[in-house]
Formats: sequence, C-alpha cells, structure tokens
Amino acid sequence: MHNINYDKFDIKLGNTLTEPHFRDEKPFDAIVSNPPYSVKWIGSDDPTLINDERFAPAGVLAPKSKADFAFVLHALNYLSAKGRAAIVCFPGIFYRGGAEQKIRQYLVDNNYVETVISLAPNLFFGTTIAVNILVLSKHKTGYQSSVY
Repeated sequence: MHNINYDKFDIKLGNTLTEPHFRDEKPFDAIVSNPPYSVKWIGSDDPTLINDERFAPAGVLAPKSKADFAFVLHALNYLSAKGRAAIVCFPGIFYRGGAEQKIRQYLVDNNYVETVISLAPNLFFGTTIAVNILVLSKHKTGYQSSVY
C-alpha cells in the first residue's frame, strides 16, 4: 500500500456479506481487510447465497457460526486479475474441517493463496490472539510455496 495517496481510498461502513458495497466499481487491484473473527452470519439459512457470485465458485458456504471464509471469498470475488488481497484472519480458518476445509481446498486448487503470514500474539488492541494475514492473488503463475 506504499505510495498510494489517501484520496484513492473509499471506505464504507456496513454489512459486507448481506449488503455489499462497490459492486459497480469492482474489480480492485488492492484489498486490505480485517473482518470480525468467527462471527455468525445468515449462511445456509438463505438458500440464495450458494448462487451468489461471491460464494458459488467454492461450491459451499462458510458455516453460519463462523463467517471468516465468507469474508475471504467476498474479497476474492472483488479482486482484479492482477490484484492482491491481504486479509487478517483468525487462525482457526487454517485447521477447522467441514465447509472451511472445502473452501481452503478451493483456494489452494485454484492457486489463489500467495502466502500466509503468522503474526505474534498481542499485536491487536483488545485481543491476545496470534492472527494471520492471508494474501490472495489471481495472477500467480505456477505453484509457489513460501514460509515466513
């Protein structure tokens, strides 16, 4: 995000999952997101969501009790072919099973995961959780694995 003037940013407040903004302005070259960790969402209670362009490619919805991957898929959908997204994530999304495992597999199979950066605990105000930054990209060529 270096050398990007602040007037290039347009920040909105709202529920990204049920009332997404910027549909007419997408795709974006840079997305930075720090969504709430493991919040509940409507998920499978709304049968139309599985056909939503943000979630349909994964073939499964994030669990109703943990919307983490719904935010990840939302960001991925808004990302341009040459863009990059950095999403602060609760560590659980990297090891929980069920629908989250299927979404992880979708991200890996389609080569969208550029890297995962693990941060130390106590970096964020109000929580001691050691979080991760999931970096997504649609323009990777070949398989690249990085560990930091």
